[in-house]
This record gives sequence, C-alpha cells and structure tokens, in this order.
Amino acid sequence: MDQKDKWINDHFELYWDELYTYSCNIVRDHLVAEDVVQDVFVQIWNNFHQLTILDPKAYLWRSVRNRSILALKSIDFDTVQIETVYHVLTQNESLSEEEQGYYKEELVHLVFAKAREVLPQRCLEVFELRYGSHLTYRQIAEKLSISESTVDKQIHKAIKSLKTSLPYAIDVMTVLLIISQA
Repeated sequence: MDQKDKWINDHFELYWDELYTYSCNIVRDHLVAEDVVQDVFVQIWNNFHQLTILDPKAYLWRSVRNRSILALKSIDFDTVQIETVYHVLTQNESLSEEEQGYYKEELVHLVFAKAREVLPQRCLEVFELRYGSHLTYRQIAEKLSISESTVDKQIHKAIKSLKTSLPYAIDVMTVLLIISQA
C-alpha cells in the first residue's frame, strides 16, 4: 500500500462517522451527506500529491463544511432547513461574503414565502412594503391611505403570525433585521 492509499484509508476510517454526522447536520439529508464526505475523499485522492495537509482533521472538517454548503445550493429548501440556514448565518462568522449573501437570499425568500402563506392580504401588503420595499411607516400609510398606527398594528400582527409559523429556533426580529439589510 502506497502513502496515498494509507493516508486515505487511515483518515477515512478515523473520521468518516464524525464527518458524515457533521455534513448531515448541515444538509439534513443522509444520502447527500454521504456523497459530500465521499466527494471530499475523492478530491483528496485525485489531488493528493499537490496538497499539503498539515492538520488532516481541520482540513477534512473544513472541506466537508464547504462541500455541504455547496450541496445546499442545489437542494430545495423547506421550513425545516430554514433552521440550518439561520444557524449558519448567525453562528458562523467564517462564511465568505458570497456564502452569507446566498444564505440571506434563501432566508429572505423563505420568510416571504411563509408570510404569503399565513398572513391576511392587507397585513401581507403592509409587511411586503415595509420589508420588501423598505418603505417607512409614513410612506406605507400614504401609499395605502391608512394611518401610521394601522401600519404599526399590521406589522405587529405580521411579526406575531410569523413567530408562531416559523420554526421555533428562529428569532423573527433577527430575520427582519437581516431582511432590512438585504
């Protein structure tokens, strides 16, 4: 057995379970997680002589994390996976700006999809003007010919509805802050 075979076999046996679990926690799909870990080891196999891996565990974890993020881009999100997106956005400062942008887009898309699903028409209209068009309460009131206090009540109603309909792990105020910055 040559050096490459030994390295791959040793590290595959040593880290497979941990890496698979880690990927599974990100992508929430056992088959995709399996593919992610296998792809990482295939990539190492194919590029073994060009790579300088000083800390194998750190390299493998980082590679699996990055591959898992790439895999998420090809998966259709649902409300369960929004928890993962939210967690990755709020707990992981090591994401590139591009990765953060992608996750913010997905989060915004999911929040607005849920809003369209659960909010009454007028409440949805006010919510979309506030967080989609970034209008002030005064601008919304003028546009819809309603009072600013009605706008305020509709926004509170929307937030309350979203709090109960979005996954429990998501702080709606943080989501709205992210939307405001999008």
